Amino acid sequence: MSEYIDLAKCILQIDPAAQFSINANDYEQINWFSEGQVPAKVDLIAVWPQVLANEQAKKDEAIAKKTAAIAKLEALGLDLDDLKALGLG
Repeated sequence: MSEYIDLAKCILQIDPAAQFSINANDYEQINWFSEGQVPAKVDLIAVWPQVLANEQAKKDEAIAKKTAAIAKLEALGLDLDDLKALGLG
């Protein structure tokens, strides 16, 4: 794998309830505690783009929430300095 792929995140993408441990992000060092079998390495690699997309979506959502909050503050006549003065920023 030329690009780093976080196998633990891939496992959780496939099975959010999975119970496992992994050492050094090495597929051969996955200790599986859940029922069934460890997902195949090829399946883990295949979901990596979805993991990245989900992480980006969470970042985008956080930015959108912050932008909306700032707009609400401005509508009330407040700014970020006002929040800082209140210990909230």
